[in-house]
Amino acid sequence: MNSTADQPLVSIVIPAFNAADYLREAVDSVLAQDYPRVELIVLDDGSTDNSVEILKSYPAGLFRWESHANMGQAANLYA
Repeated sequence: MNSTADQPLVSIVIPAFNAADYLREAVDSVLAQDYPRVELIVLDDGSTDNSVEILKSYPAGLFRWESHANMGQAANLYA
């Protein structure tokens, strides 16, 4: 049987702009996965709703997230 370290890492990136209505559901869905090697990265693209407050409500270090000035989805993913 393979150890967890032998399994590939799956990275899930959620680009978000004013996504407060759906953000918690999306994050919770990723965190609920039972595959052992999942990393979640949320890229907030300058939301003006309460998306950042939702991200801050999770324990620090549970997943990675960042927020920056709005630059559009394509630039947000490559920044």
